[in-house]
Amino acid sequence: MKKHRLAVFLSLTLLVAVAFRACFGPTSTPIMDHVVQLPTGTGTVVSEGWVLTAKHVANSLPDDVEHVDHPVLDVSLVKWDTSGKSAVEVASQSPGVGFRVLLVGIAAGRTEVVSGGFTGSFHEYPNWGSLTAEGAPGMSGGAVLRHGRLVGIYLGSFLVWGSQGWMIDSSPEQRYLRVEAFSGWLDSLLF
Repeated sequence: MKKHRLAVFLSLTLLVAVAFRACFGPTSTPIMDHVVQLPTGTGTVVSEGWVLTAKHVANSLPDDVEHVDHPVLDVSLVKWDTSGKSAVEVASQSPGVGFRVLLVGIAAGRTEVVSGGFTGSFHEYPNWGSLTAEGAPGMSGGAVLRHGRLVGIYLGSFLVWGSQGWMIDSSPEQRYLRVEAFSGWLDSLLF
């Protein structure tokens, strides 16, 4: 009976590993090795000593922290200690609608979060995509990954204009900045 339970357990473990690889691709580096916690958000390591994050996160850093903001988009490159971390591979473009992705970040309170979800569109803003993955406060600037490659930067919940002013949309979808919107800018700074 014990051998049967062990065989079932091992079979299920293998099935989960195969399913994970089929959905997210091979990963040679643990997923959390690509992200760092910043004082008010998450950074995604894109090169030794440099992390990509949301501009609204970078602009809340102390004045002595070097960062380069995108001239228009909510994205910034920050000089940061990336010791013990590895750079993520940056994809050339984001997936279309309905693709499985991982949202990876560090929520307020230093809680590591990895949440799976599907991509969607946000028609009013072509540089943005939507996610069904669950984010949390402190995860802005986190990585949106597909097959272990960066396809976007997490920006947070959608904001809508309501009777009380700007407020978080009750929709479960989150928003992210699509990689093709900033990859040329990023390449010009790093390479």
